[in-house]
Amino acid sequence: MKLSTRLSLIAALLFTSATARAQEDAPFAGSTATTAPMAASAGHFGGPGQWVLSMATTTGSSSFFLHKVSGGSWVLNLQPALDYFIADRISVGGLVGVTHASGDEGTTTVSVGARAGFHLAVVDRIGLWPTAGIFVSHTSLPHDSNTASQLAIFAPFLYHAAPHVFVGAGPSFQYGLSGGDYKQYGLDLIIGGWL
Repeated sequence: MKLSTRLSLIAALLFTSATARAQEDAPFAGSTATTAPMAASAGHFGGPGQWVLSMATTTGSSSFFLHKVSGGSWVLNLQPALDYFIADRISVGGLVGVTHASGDEGTTTVSVGARAGFHLAVVDRIGLWPTAGIFVSHTSLPHDSNTASQLAIFAPFLYHAAPHVFVGAGPSFQYGLSGGDYKQYGLDLIIGGWL
């Protein structure tokens, strides 16, 4: 095959590839400029403007459980987190949690916290999403109360099992700032979804 024929064939392949890629990236017919950023952010986890709802086993206890103890008492814990990507791969968010234990010594703990994170895509369906934040919890006992704060760091590897759904696991570290100095570290789990 002549050199000019080879060069023509390579140029045609490159042109066809570039045209196909441009058509994939182009907005849908009839769309406006206001819908293009949302379409772009919907393509990968961590895009600007995305909301993430998750539950993790960090910040002291599991995020959701209902335990029934023989003898009639029960414990309910609910601690969802909501994060927002303010820029590509940079998130801010927080959590609100409530734990209530029934029985003679019924206690209620309310937790609030704020955190920031950064998402790093590793491969197609796997990424790393470390977050760090400050959390405060207030526990009310029948004749007493206690308030504690802590610094919490969590660095889970996420597996995107389905579109807009992920599960993950990773190391966590918590340091008591008030209400008793302590250090806690371990391996925690997370599950969530994003829009």
